[in-house]
Amino acid sequence: MEDSRPDRRPCSRFEGGGPAPIVSPGRRSGWLLLAGSLLVTSWTCRPPVREPEGLRVVGIQPRPGQASYLNEPLVITFDADLDLASVTSRSARIVHDGQERPGSWEADGPHLTWRPLPLLSSDLQDGSLVPGERHELVLSGFPRPDALRSVDGGQLEATLRHAFEAVAAETNPALLDLSMDPGRCEPLRPRGVLPGGVAVLRTADPLVLECAEPLDPTSVRGSDFWVEVDPASPGPRGSAAGEALPVRVRLVRNEPFRSRSAAACAALEFWPEVPLEDGAYLLRSQPRPSLCDMGGNPAIQEVDNAVLARFRVVSTARGTGADLRLEFLSDERLSPQPVPWADGAARWSGDGSLRVGFPAAAGSGRDGRVVLTGDAAPPARIEAQQLLVPQGQSLRLEGHDGLLLLKAQGTLRLAGDLVREETGSPHEPIPAAAPGTRLSEWLDGAVQQDAPWTVLVAGGDLVIEGELRVDTPLILAAGGRVRVLGSVRCRSEELHLFGEGGGLGLPGLPGPLPGILVDAPVQNPLEAALVLAAVTSALPEEVHSAYAWGSLQVGADAGAGSVEIGFLSASEPLERERLRTHPGLVEAPGPIRMVVELRVPPGAAWEPPSLDFVHLAWSAEAR
Repeated sequence: MEDSRPDRRPCSRFEGGGPAPIVSPGRRSGWLLLAGSLLVTSWTCRPPVREPEGLRVVGIQPRPGQASYLNEPLVITFDADLDLASVTSRSARIVHDGQERPGSWEADGPHLTWRPLPLLSSDLQDGSLVPGERHELVLSGFPRPDALRSVDGGQLEATLRHAFEAVAAETNPALLDLSMDPGRCEPLRPRGVLPGGVAVLRTADPLVLECAEPLDPTSVRGSDFWVEVDPASPGPRGSAAGEALPVRVRLVRNEPFRSRSAAACAALEFWPEVPLEDGAYLLRSQPRPSLCDMGGNPAIQEVDNAVLARFRVVSTARGTGADLRLEFLSDERLSPQPVPWADGAARWSGDGSLRVGFPAAAGSGRDGRVVLTGDAAPPARIEAQQLLVPQGQSLRLEGHDGLLLLKAQGTLRLAGDLVREETGSPHEPIPAAAPGTRLSEWLDGAVQQDAPWTVLVAGGDLVIEGELRVDTPLILAAGGRVRVLGSVRCRSEELHLFGEGGGLGLPGLPGPLPGILVDAPVQNPLEAALVLAAVTSALPEEVHSAYAWGSLQVGADAGAGSVEIGFLSASEPLERERLRTHPGLVEAPGPIRMVVELRVPPGAAWEPPSLDFVHLAWSAEAR
């Protein structure tokens, strides 16, 4: 960006140290004028400060005039690398009919990519783009405070608005094939079963087939598939060999292709129309089923009555043996006990999985590991990796009537005391937020207003073992759990909590803050690896003196992190060195407990891992 101001050339400055000039009375006024001009010159001739160049958009894909496929990423290229911190839900948006459309943003150097939601429905109406409709890309620029910036600090020169249309659902093709091998479709495989193996299902379980690339939702048709008794194995009494039993098919996962080493992209559930009795079965398909990938490549080879999977149906328990399947459809098997070596608790999401609940409001971690003692008053703003007030320490804040905001990406632990008492009189209630307001943006506004609140946010667990006493509105938020083992002293009507947990030390039930949603990060903000974990209660519920543990199957999505499963005896203390990778390796007899670790590394894309199910086979025979 050119500087429109006049050139500032080097100039000589009047320096003392020489003989004083002789000024005649008649020329005194001229000398005073000259001295004044020198003084002005000495002030205006400082070396110029170079301002950062403005940020410019140099390309958008799809190009203007091209319609966008319903699963196609939108890629914006700039003339400089982007500052990741400037990419927020305010600075980059996709809008349709005045409403922001869901999706995820990723920044990589000079490229900013928007990825639409996965498509699951056969009518293609459940994605981010509305088929056949006009949409608008909005990028905030100068002079907005939330403008996109380069790493050098240059703002996008002006707000950009780019209109584009999504293809109609009936367009052929309506989807873009983004796999690494566009000429073929990856094979379908039963979840958790090696090639040629037999899946084991409970009576009410669906059979799940997975694919290493996304599938075309419009090609999923239940009429192409059926179940029949396996003639090579003892079958159920009520079904004849060769009898076709109809099934319903549902596409439940359809993520974009990332790499061949990543977890499966697509998952299909096959539900028999009638309950199946115990026995061995085959899943078959028509010779030319319609099922295909995004590029139209058939997912099943053209063979007569292809056998897609062999599976066995068993009751929940039979005699001294059973199959134990943990699908996390509820949190009833999870223990509230903290895992000592983890940053916090993995979050049961309610959709049948364990997930990372890290909130964007947990901050940047720029202050590193922070230990606060009573030797000095803490800063009013902290963004730590880990934050600790040690046992026996007491922090007192006096003379500060604005916002106290303590954030930690991992664990925020008050083993000591934190006391903040100012006026002693009630404060104004926290104003209501507009529906859908993100917690991170709401707290940014509180910082700008220096609201008289006390706010503690943890990406993992927020643990209060000492005393937290304040006379301001108090907001507690955790991506793991809020664990109050000590005491919290504040007005009950001024206490607000985001996340799971609590404790008997709370002064009452936390009040709601309607309209505020806990949002996840757009980019990975972690300064150090984040480990969230969960431990189950004793498994199985049937208690015997010894177990012979059989097969172990794990359904997980590692994302950009990892999922680890460990087992230990239910009678042993929860220590990491006691964990074993298979329950058959646990030496102590009796029931076991399972520990799940979800690990998210720093620096990678924000694709946290999740766990869908764990399937264990066992019998109660002596080992």
